[in-house]
Amino acid sequence: MWIYDLETLAFLEVNEAAILTYGYSRKEFLSMSILDIRPPEDIPEVIKSVIANKETPNQTSRWRHIKKSGEIICAEISSSAVEFEKRPARHVMATDITKRLKLEEELNKKMSEFLDA
Repeated sequence: MWIYDLETLAFLEVNEAAILTYGYSRKEFLSMSILDIRPPEDIPEVIKSVIANKETPNQTSRWRHIKKSGEIICAEISSSAVEFEKRPARHVMATDITKRLKLEEELNKKMSEFLDA
């Protein structure tokens, strides 16, 4: 979970689960923006989404994120508009669904092989 500033996209708050999942320290996270955990090719779409959804109270989506190790994961995002320290912000719950997606892909492949047999 984290909270980011809607104007600067800077992380304003981050919890222990995010620290453990992404590998950044709290101090590192708080010196970064949400763009710092995105693959460079995804950044234009992230900015477009932030602008388009500024007024959206609640939103769910999937994004690619980069851990400190460089590993790219798929994160399911649930976010809500909040005010944090008198600034417009978003509260984000990020769930790493990378393993689940790989298992679903393997299951679909096996089902396809079974049905084609």
